[in-house]
Amino acid sequence: MIEALEDDRDFKCWWAGKIAGATMGVAVAAGCGLATKKTKCLGIGWGVHTTIADYISDKCNGAQNK
Repeated sequence: MIEALEDDRDFKCWWAGKIAGATMGVAVAAGCGLATKKTKCLGIGWGVHTTIADYISDKCNGAQNK
C-alpha cells in the first residue's frame, strides 16, 4: 500500500515539474522570439523547460520524503 502511494506521489511531482517547466519554457521561447526573431529561441525554451521541470520534480520529491 505504501509503495503504491509513493509511486503516485512521484508521478504528481513529475507532473507538477512538467507543468511549471512548460509554462516557463513557452514564456522564454516566446519572449526570445519576439525580441530577436531567431529560431534558436525554441532550443533555449526547451532547455529552460527541462531545467525547471527537473528542479521542481527533485524539490517536490525531496520535500515529500522528509
